[in-house]
Amino acid sequence: MILGNRLIRNGCLALALVSAAALAQDDPASRLAIHSDATGHERFLAVHGQRALIQGLNGGGLEVFAFPFQIVGGLQAAFRHEGSVSLVDSANLLRGIDYAPDGITRTYVGTDYVVRETLFVPRDAAAAVVTYSVESPHPLDIVVSFNPVLDLMWPGSIGGQSVKWDEKASAYVLFEPSMRYGAFVGSPDVDAHDKPTNNALESNGGRQLRLSLRAGGKGGHDARLAFGMLESGNADAGAAVRSVLSSLPAAQAEQHRHVDEVLDGGIRIHTPDDEVNSMLSWAAIALDQAWACNPQLGCGFLAGFGPSREARRAQYEWYFAGDGLIANDAMIATGRYARAREELEFILKHRDQKTGMIWHEMSQSAGLIDWSRYPYMFVHVDISFQFLSAVDRYVRASGDVRFVTENYDALAQAYAYGAGLVGSGGYPRIPPGKEGHNEQDKLGDELSLSIAWQHAAESFAHLATLAGHAEDAARARTAAERARAGVLKRYWVNGAWIDAYTPEGKPVHAHGAEAMSLIDLHVLSPEQENGILDQLATADFQTDWGMRNIPKSTPGADPNSYANGSVWAVHTAHVATAYWAAHRPWTASAMFDALVAWNRLDSPGHIHELAAGDIWHQQVESVPEQTWSSSGVLTMAVDGLLGLSFPAGQAVSFSPHLPAAWDDVGADNIPVPGGKLGIRMSRTAKGFAFDIGNSGSPIPIALSPQLPLGAHLLGATVEGRAVQASVTSHGEESHASLDVDAVKGNTHVELTFEGGVDIGVPRVVPVPGDTSKGAKIIKIHLAASVLTIQADVTDSPVSTIRIRAHGIIPTADGADVRRVTADSFDITPKMSGRSGYRHINLVVRLAPGG
Repeated sequence: MILGNRLIRNGCLALALVSAAALAQDDPASRLAIHSDATGHERFLAVHGQRALIQGLNGGGLEVFAFPFQIVGGLQAAFRHEGSVSLVDSANLLRGIDYAPDGITRTYVGTDYVVRETLFVPRDAAAAVVTYSVESPHPLDIVVSFNPVLDLMWPGSIGGQSVKWDEKASAYVLFEPSMRYGAFVGSPDVDAHDKPTNNALESNGGRQLRLSLRAGGKGGHDARLAFGMLESGNADAGAAVRSVLSSLPAAQAEQHRHVDEVLDGGIRIHTPDDEVNSMLSWAAIALDQAWACNPQLGCGFLAGFGPSREARRAQYEWYFAGDGLIANDAMIATGRYARAREELEFILKHRDQKTGMIWHEMSQSAGLIDWSRYPYMFVHVDISFQFLSAVDRYVRASGDVRFVTENYDALAQAYAYGAGLVGSGGYPRIPPGKEGHNEQDKLGDELSLSIAWQHAAESFAHLATLAGHAEDAARARTAAERARAGVLKRYWVNGAWIDAYTPEGKPVHAHGAEAMSLIDLHVLSPEQENGILDQLATADFQTDWGMRNIPKSTPGADPNSYANGSVWAVHTAHVATAYWAAHRPWTASAMFDALVAWNRLDSPGHIHELAAGDIWHQQVESVPEQTWSSSGVLTMAVDGLLGLSFPAGQAVSFSPHLPAAWDDVGADNIPVPGGKLGIRMSRTAKGFAFDIGNSGSPIPIALSPQLPLGAHLLGATVEGRAVQASVTSHGEESHASLDVDAVKGNTHVELTFEGGVDIGVPRVVPVPGDTSKGAKIIKIHLAASVLTIQADVTDSPVSTIRIRAHGIIPTADGADVRRVTADSFDITPKMSGRSGYRHINLVVRLAPGG
């Protein structure tokens, strides 16, 4: 559970050491609930189990799935007073939605009644329940309508579906001619229902069926409607309905407890920002909700959740190996190693046994149809490269060498597949009929693919070494070195990067953010790297809600396209992490802040796949609950914001980048030998304090916090004893460094320094329809007491830059300076009368004062 600043108090207690009684006082499922008065018809909602799902657009009727089948669609309710003939559409009475990790409740308010509709899916059952709780002096009829489906999720299908009413079961039974598959919709609370007929003279509104439930009144009870799969079309529906409803209280209690288990299953990040805490907690929940079990395929991460579109049942609940690997990055970053291993095993299970190629995507129905006849399984060559790198990250973090030895032949085969694509230049070519990273254009080779191969070869060399295959490791190291040299020669030409080449060898200059991968590879000079970093930090790329994948100024860029000028949450998260690694914290922090608004854009607590590049709203093709988006923000927080790593058998590293507006940041529940570790860094009048709680064996910790710009290190103490500390400068950013032996119990560390200034931009909170207006810092430089800031700004009052420092008063020509707190100031450039962004060089003089 992410507990804000409750992790450690007075430098003496880490949550890892708190008693069970104290933990019991916290109820994360309730605490994380989000109430929304935004009840628009296009708002997406979903309630998840591992084997079933309720989802849909708020005004379009809900869908119920039990993998790999859709049971019903168009599920909605209407209300009728006892004795009345008029129905009131529930959509007209909807007043609020409460989103909780273990269920969703919609509240409807009528003339003299209130109906609360609770959507619930058990964690591990192919079933769902909708409960109607009514507050009314008179009984109320809940008239529920739905379209029976009983069909495989797209693109699979079975034919000949039929429906019958089973009076004894008080349920509709859905079946098909072979009677292999069946489903039910029923309740003992049904007091009236449509009779399915085969009558050419009558119609029941297409295939729509209705049933009525009685609830409310004096001493009235809740009405519950159960959905689920049957073992066959002939199975006892009555027993199935009774089983689902009788187990409902226990299933609800289990799902409620499971929320705590999820949050306790990995590291817990704490910040002083409630919105950030909510985003990160929900990201962990969303990743757990994306874990789905298919009876034919097994259990793994789904790519996301979105409503059915036209014939697609549903649009997105597929297994994507690449998406699963990105989700696994968050599992590894937060110490959820068991789940990470399960995902890697799931991916290996479905690899191409002949070639070693790792698969791209599988529909939920793939296990019941001939999936090899569909053009989706083995398409992307880049997934095989990503898989090898992901395995290496997992093994380095977890120490699970056994996974390598048990699966070495499969890993070697995946490596051999990739090596077979590499030509004399050291970089891979995309075979005819296959795709690389870019699936929108037909390409011959790509910068991103080539760098992925270089990383894969390095990763396999390490894995082969662990498994005792020295010759394989040597060959892989040679391949990685050739790829490294080949990438620079192939994709850096005349002082600029080339994104890709067509099959005919024509260079593709998208000028996109893929250039960040060159910086990750460290093949460019510092001047070349800084040129790229400066360019990507401009308003041509940056918006108040994230980073465009290509600059706005690119000819043919379309802000409403899927991949040609839009803003991707996961891409923004990855680039923010890279900016922290490149020692540009002011840009990284702004990108981190930009993603906070996504947490409530649509399905609260979940993050869309992408947004438009010009106006803040979801792009029309975007998946409302995109798994890799949630993974991206969680991984970004650990790897970038905290700079936290805890590889098996090695020292813990904590290199936090404290935003200018924050006074503390940290994490707990970090797995260490024999227990858990908690670390919190906070500002003090003299510098930083670190409070460490360790319930395990003693372990070394490398502390390396970012210092304020221009700060002068004075010293450090551990439990009051002076220790050695040093400063490492990275251009305009510097980090202090000291090593601490964290004994079992609590350890207090003080880092003292004088002077220095923190720089950032206040968070801009866009509302749908807004254009980007906030300041975009590109570069900073401090010389003596003069701070120079290069930035793109607008005439909006939110286009401000914030500086924070003790004992200074800033002044700036061409800008207004406003004190925000005792030690922080907002600097707003004076209005220019121009629309849109303009570039400025802001000179700020820092004078002593109070």
